[in-house]
Amino acid sequence: MIKLGADGVLMSGSGPTVFGLVSKEAKVSRIYNGLRGFCKDVFAVRLLT
Repeated sequence: MIKLGADGVLMSGSGPTVFGLVSKEAKVSRIYNGLRGFCKDVFAVRLLT
């Protein structure tokens, strides 16, 4: 995800879940599309503040 433009990437606990954070919504499509061919399940979500 870092190579695709994410500002930060972390793995949740010891499980298989990895998530990335971006500051600009324009980056989301690039990261999402880049991961779709590599990962089975990819989700894009927006944080509620």
